[in-house]
Amino acid sequence: MTARRRCKGENAQGEDCGAAPLKGSDFCLAHSDQETRASTGFGGPQEGSGRPRNPRAVDILRERLEQQADAVLNVLWDGLEADTHTVVGSGESAELEILPDHRVRLLAAKEILDRAYGRPKQATEVSGVGGDAIKVQAADMSDPAVRAWALDMVRERAGNVDD
Repeated sequence: MTARRRCKGENAQGEDCGAAPLKGSDFCLAHSDQETRASTGFGGPQEGSGRPRNPRAVDILRERLEQQADAVLNVLWDGLEADTHTVVGSGESAELEILPDHRVRLLAAKEILDRAYGRPKQATEVSGVGGDAIKVQAADMSDPAVRAWALDMVRERAGNVDD
C-alpha cells in the first residue's frame, strides 16, 4: 500500500499543507505558481458566483425616469410658460384676465437649472464665540486626572440626554 501524496507547501501557521498535489506537481492548486492558478480560475471573484444582486429602489426609479425623461422634462418646460387667471370685475361685466404665473415660472426655471448644472454650492462658516477661530487642544489621555475628567464629562452628557 502506497502512502498518499501530500502538497509540499506550508500553510499560514508554517505547518505542512497536507492537500493532494496536482498531477505532475508536488504542490496543490493553492501553492502552485501564478500561471497555473490563473489558468484554472483559482482565487478572486468568479463569474456567476455569489448571490445575485437585487436592484435597489433608487436604481429602479432612475431607470423608469430615464424611460420617461421626455414626459418629465416637458412638464418643466411647460412650467416656464405657466399662466394664472384672475377675474376682474363682477357680475355680467366680469372678465377673465390671464397673467404670467411668475412663481411657477421661477420654480420651473430653478428645477431645470438644478438638473442641468447641479445645485449651487452652499458656503459654510465655522467659527468660535464672537467670530474668533476655534482653538482645539489635544488632551493627554494617559494622565489619570484627565481620564477621570473626560469620563465625568461623558457621564454628565449622557445624563442630560433627556433634558
